[in-house]
Amino acid sequence: MANCDYCNDTNLVAGPGHPPHYVVACSYCEPTVTPLTSIKPCASPWQGSIMPVPDYKPGKDNGYTVWLEPDVPGERCIVIVPEATRKPFAWTVDGRVTMHKHITAALVELGQSLQFNGFEEWECGAAFEMILPATGEYPLLYHAMPLVALLDGRDAICLGVRQIHIDNAWIDTQGLQRMPKVVVTTRPTLAEETLADACRNFGTDGVFVKQSGGMWGKEPCWSRYRLPEDF
Repeated sequence: MANCDYCNDTNLVAGPGHPPHYVVACSYCEPTVTPLTSIKPCASPWQGSIMPVPDYKPGKDNGYTVWLEPDVPGERCIVIVPEATRKPFAWTVDGRVTMHKHITAALVELGQSLQFNGFEEWECGAAFEMILPATGEYPLLYHAMPLVALLDGRDAICLGVRQIHIDNAWIDTQGLQRMPKVVVTTRPTLAEETLADACRNFGTDGVFVKQSGGMWGKEPCWSRYRLPEDF
């Protein structure tokens, strides 16, 4: 029983020192876990880009209940904080990255805050989406979802509710910042002037238009708008 991954509650899919696609189960657990003793390898649902971003089409995109975020130059990354170990793991399209201990400590604290302030889906851990600005400034966090949603490759809760979860759980910590945003008054369509004004206010040449009712991993939930080159 001492070697049983289930009795020890180690949250392992494959036991250490054993074939990579098998689990270790004792005779007591074996009858209930037999279907899981052979694990079929599968690829990560995250394949190079965190979320498809369709181009903005003036007058075509639904503008009901949206917010705008600056299109900040930099590298996008995902950081997972599993509840079992509370050891953050960060990666980008170029592979794993190392973050300053102040940032990882802040993410662990935010993950715990989400667990206490959110719903039961946060109990297994959290996955954070951030931008590492090209200027070398602190990472900008713009989205968080339960770890189980990342593993499934989808989330059952809309983006707007996830923003509320972050708002309720947010804590001021060293080395971590929220992505700035501005809420746009509800209307059937977005005027290009509104988007251009947001670019000026953010000091960027583009903004993301994010649908509160959009779902992570499904299109369209984001749109990207860029100022015309001769603006």
